Amino acid sequence: MNELPKSKTNWSDLAPRTLSAIAMAIIAGGATWAGGIWFVALLLGIAGAMLWELWRMMRGALAEGRDRARFVIYAVAIVIAAAFFIYVRLFGGGLQATVQLFAIVVITDVLGYFAGRTLGGPKFWPRISPKKTWAGTVAGWLGAATLGISVTQFETRDIVHSFHLETIGTIILFIALSFAAQMGDIVESSYKRRYGIKDSSNLIPGHGGFMDRFDGMVGLGFVGGIAMTVGSLVAGG
Repeated sequence: MNELPKSKTNWSDLAPRTLSAIAMAIIAGGATWAGGIWFVALLLGIAGAMLWELWRMMRGALAEGRDRARFVIYAVAIVIAAAFFIYVRLFGGGLQATVQLFAIVVITDVLGYFAGRTLGGPKFWPRISPKKTWAGTVAGWLGAATLGISVTQFETRDIVHSFHLETIGTIILFIALSFAAQMGDIVESSYKRRYGIKDSSNLIPGHGGFMDRFDGMVGLGFVGGIAMTVGSLVAGG
C-alpha cells in the first residue's frame, strides 16, 4: 500500500495481484454472504495462516528466547480481530455492517496502492515503512469518508443539505477505522523490517502472504474489538 513509483516495473505484479484479489473476493464474498459456519471457517482459516506466518517470521528469535512478547502481542491482535469480525457478522450488525467494514479496508488499501504509486510524494513513516506515502495515506482517508457519506446518504438526493450529525459521525468513524487499517499495515511492515523479510510468505501470488494481505483487517478488527469491549463494559457499568 502507498508505494512510491520507481519505474514501469512497479506495475509488473499487477496481473497476479488482480487475479489473486478476484479469487479472494469470490471466496470471501461467498463465505460472508452465507454467514454461519462458512464465515467462521473463513476467519479461522485466515487467522490460522497468519499465525503460522508470524511464527515462521519470528521462529529464529523465538528459538533464541527473544521477542516472545512481540509474538504474543501480534498473535493476540490476530485473534481479537478474527473474533470481532465473527461477532459482527453473526451477532452484531450482520451482513451489511460486515461488508461496510471490509469495504473500508479494501478502499483504503486500493486507493493507497494506486495513489502512492501514481503520485508518489513525501513518505508517511520512512523509518518503519520507507515506501509508504502521504498521498496514498490521505487517499485512503478520502475513500473511507466517501464511503461514509454513501452509507448515510444512499437514499438521499441532496447530500449538501442533509449533512447532519449522524453523517458527520459516520464519516469520522470510517476515517478512524481507515487509519486503524493503515496502522495495521505499518505494524506488519515494522515486523518484516525487524526480521529482514520482504513478504510474510508466498501463499498469495502478487500479495505475498496472508499477513501482507490482511494486515489492515487486523488493525481495524483489533481496534474495533477493543472499542466494542470497552464500550460494553462502560455501558454495563
